[in-house]
Amino acid sequence: MDAGQTHDHTTPILLDTAGAARRIDARLSPRTMERWRRSGYGPRYVLIGRRVGYTDDAIREWLQQQERQHTRQTPVQRDARQRAGA
Repeated sequence: MDAGQTHDHTTPILLDTAGAARRIDARLSPRTMERWRRSGYGPRYVLIGRRVGYTDDAIREWLQQQERQHTRQTPVQRDARQRAGA
């Protein structure tokens, strides 16, 4: 069963930090994911007790938010353009 699928159609499978890092980029370090999490950057995560988990949907959404059409475009510009219907 792939990450992001569900056992009982209600509970998503969670990837640990290392698995989420590999899903984003095979070269991405889990330590980088930890730094991103502490700084408020990176994909949304779930905290269950002391365990951190990432859903496939959260990773996919975060990756889509990173898309750019030119080098000076920021996420805010992209979001504003989408709200304007561009």
